[in-house]
Amino acid sequence: MNADTANKWLTLAANIGVLIGIVLLLFELRQNTELVRVQVTQMRSDSFVQRRWDHADSQYMAPLIAKLQGQGFPRRVVERDELTEVELVRLEAWLAALAFDYENLYYQKRRGFIDQQYWDERVVPSLMMFGPYFEEYVVNLGREEFEEEVRALLQRQD
Repeated sequence: MNADTANKWLTLAANIGVLIGIVLLLFELRQNTELVRVQVTQMRSDSFVQRRWDHADSQYMAPLIAKLQGQGFPRRVVERDELTEVELVRLEAWLAALAFDYENLYYQKRRGFIDQQYWDERVVPSLMMFGPYFEEYVVNLGREEFEEEVRALLQRQD
C-alpha cells in the first residue's frame, strides 16, 4: 500500500467521521427542540395554575371576579359605571396581563411551539370569552397581528 492510497483511505474515513458528526448534531438538535417544546408547555401550564391560585387566594381579585360573575361575566361585558374606581383599575390590569399572556401564546403558536389542537381547544375559547372585555378595557392588545386575530375570532362568534 503506497502513501497515496493510504491518504485516500484516511480522507474517506475523515469524511465519514464528519458525516456521522453532522448526523449526531442533527439528532441532538431535534432532542433539544423537543425539550424546549416540553418546557414551554410546562411553563404555560404552571402560569395558568398559578394564575388560578392567585385568584383563589387574592383578597382583591376573588371578590371582583365574583362581582363580575354576578353581573353576567363572561357572557355580558360589565359596564365601567358598574365598577368602583379601584375595581376598574384591577380589572384593567388583570385583563391587560391576560391579553399579554394570550399574545405570547399567539406568537408561540406562529413559531410552532403550540399545536393547533391546543390552540383551538384551549386558547380560542378563552380569547372568544375575553375578547369583548379586551376590546372594552384594554387600550393596547399588543401587536397588530394579534389584534387582528382577536377581531377575526370575535367576528366568527357573531
